Amino acid sequence: MSLFITYVLVLGRSLESSRGLLELLTPALALEADDSPLSLSLHAAAIQLWCLINSRSFSSSDKILTQAYSRLRTAIQDPSQRSCESNVLAALLLQRYERFSAVWNQHEQCHVHRNGALALLRQQKLDGIQSKHRGYLISQLFHIEVNICISKKTPFQASEMTWLTDRDLSILPSNPSTALDLIGASIANHQHIFYLLSAEKFITASKQELSQWYEDLEDTENQLHSWPDSVPRHWLPQTLQSGKHFDQSIITYAGYSDIYPNIQIASIWNLWRTYCLVLLRIKLALLDLFPSLYELVGVATNSFQIHR
Repeated sequence: MSLFITYVLVLGRSLESSRGLLELLTPALALEADDSPLSLSLHAAAIQLWCLINSRSFSSSDKILTQAYSRLRTAIQDPSQRSCESNVLAALLLQRYERFSAVWNQHEQCHVHRNGALALLRQQKLDGIQSKHRGYLISQLFHIEVNICISKKTPFQASEMTWLTDRDLSILPSNPSTALDLIGASIANHQHIFYLLSAEKFITASKQELSQWYEDLEDTENQLHSWPDSVPRHWLPQTLQSGKHFDQSIITYAGYSDIYPNIQIASIWNLWRTYCLVLLRIKLALLDLFPSLYELVGVATNSFQIHR
C-alpha cells in the first residue's frame, strides 16, 4: 500500500499535469476510514498493480475487492452519501482496477465503473451539490471517454459525455493535458468519419463535403502541431546523446533518448505522439482512397515531427 501511495500517487504528480484522479487521492484518503469505499478500492488497486509487476495471480485482492464493492454499493444507496466526492473517486479507482485486470488477462476492458462514476457525477448535479474537485473528476471521465472513442473508432459526439454543458466544460482544469484531450475528441470524430469512408459506408458524400471534412481535419492537425508550444518550459524533454550520456552499445535508443521531468508528463507526450500517428495514418490512407481529394483541396500531406 505504501509503495503504491509513494510511487504512484505522490512522486511526479501535480495538478498542473493532472488528468483528474491520482493527484486527488492522497488528500482525500486522509479524511477516509480504513474500511471506506475509497480506502478499500485503493487497497485493491494497489495489490493488483503489485501482482501485475511481479507476475502474480490477482486472486489475492479478491477479498478486499469484494469488500470495496459492498461498501460502495451501500454508500450510493444512502441519499446522504451517494453524492460524496470520495465515492466518485472510488468508482474511478475500481475502473483503474478493471484496466489492470484487462491488461493481465488480455481481454477487453469493462467500463461499468466508469459508467457508475458518470452516474454519480450526474446525481451530484441533480442533488445540487458542487463537489470541490468536480472539474478534475469530469476531466478524468472526459479523458477516459476520449480514449475509448479512439480505441473503438467511435465518434465522441455520440459518447456518454454529451450531457456535459458549457458550464461543465468551463470548469475543466486549464492545463495542457485537458487541452490535448479536447483535441483528442476531435481526432476521434475524424477517425470515425475515415472509418466510414474506408468501409464504403459514406459513398454518398460529395466532393464538397469531403473537401470540407478535410479542411476540418487540417484544422485539427494544426491544433495538434501547436500543442507543444503551449506546454510549460519544464515539460520539454532533455535529449541525451549516445556516447556522451549513455553507453553506445545500447542500440535500442538509436543514438539518442529523451527524458522527461516525470512519468505523468512523459505519458502525456506519448499520448500526443499517438494522436499524431492516428492523423498521419488517416492522411496517408486517404491518398489511396481518394487521390483526387488532394487536388481538390489543393494541399499535400504535412510531415509530422513526431519525435520531440
